Amino acid sequence: MGALVGKLAEVMPEAAGQPEEEIYLWPDCAQAWDVFWQLKGQWHSGGMGGRTGLSLACVRAHLDELGVDPGPERRELWQLLLDAQDAALETWAQLRERDAA
Repeated sequence: MGALVGKLAEVMPEAAGQPEEEIYLWPDCAQAWDVFWQLKGQWHSGGMGGRTGLSLACVRAHLDELGVDPGPERRELWQLLLDAQDAALETWAQLRERDAA
């Protein structure tokens, strides 16, 4: 689990030094989780507002490089990546609100 906290600390410095928490990942989501972390440097930034979303062109290129052919599997992976993006953006917004208070 230390590796997960280390990964979180890369994109969320406030996660460093936090107590470890057990997190469960469904096997069906493992590929999307791995690809999401591989894309950690592909976020658009909006200046003072922080990250605004993944570069979808980079996501497509990365899926091509991984050899994920067009079809149902790729569409499902794409949707899981968008869901993860939305969850990350929502969490970062909540952290900004908390820090502003």
